[in-house]
Amino acid sequence: VKVYENITTVDAALRDAANVDADAFIGNTAAVTARLNGAGGVALMSGIEIRSAGDMTVTADWNLAGLSGHEGGLTLRAAGNLTVLGHISDGFSSADRSGALLDQASWDIRLVSGADFGSANPLAVRPIAALAAGSGSLIVGDTANGYQIRTGTGDLSIAVGRDLTLAQHESVIYTAGRMDTTTFPDFVQLASQTPVYGVGGGNLSIAAQGTVKAVIPYGQGQLFT
Repeated sequence: VKVYENITTVDAALRDAANVDADAFIGNTAAVTARLNGAGGVALMSGIEIRSAGDMTVTADWNLAGLSGHEGGLTLRAAGNLTVLGHISDGFSSADRSGALLDQASWDIRLVSGADFGSANPLAVRPIAALAAGSGSLIVGDTANGYQIRTGTGDLSIAVGRDLTLAQHESVIYTAGRMDTTTFPDFVQLASQTPVYGVGGGNLSIAAQGTVKAVIPYGQGQLFT
């Protein structure tokens, strides 16, 4: 749909403008598909790409589930550091942790720090030796707040030129699928329980040239092998 250039801050105003562009594009689905091949065989999806020649910071929650088109692609590419200080979510009723899993398709999400804009590959990053000191990292959250990067049935791709840091213990990256509405006659659910099961989760790909780090609260840590 649109590429937004030279963006250093992804705030609520930019998010809302991008959502309007995506919905407007999907609003022309009938006209576009008719021009391409008539009645069938084409699925129209919105695409939003936001680029920064330096650092980029996301400062607002972004809930893709409310858009008219339930499938599309959101790409954030920063040549420097990409810092996420807001939930980026699809497949749930809201972007924050109160959101319930939905029974619908979801957008693909791609986040790239240390991006190589000279490459045709949107996930390409510059060699770590070519990055300025302290540049090219993806940081999710800060010392006080953790944020979610998630989608449902869409794919989630993370490409990091230097380090990936989950800066607070509630910062997470995952795909959840869609809500399974299958019923089984021999499955008895207790009245006090309302479990939700996800199926068809999208692919999760994380590639970092440096270190992957997470903050674990004291006394609640896990030992990784």
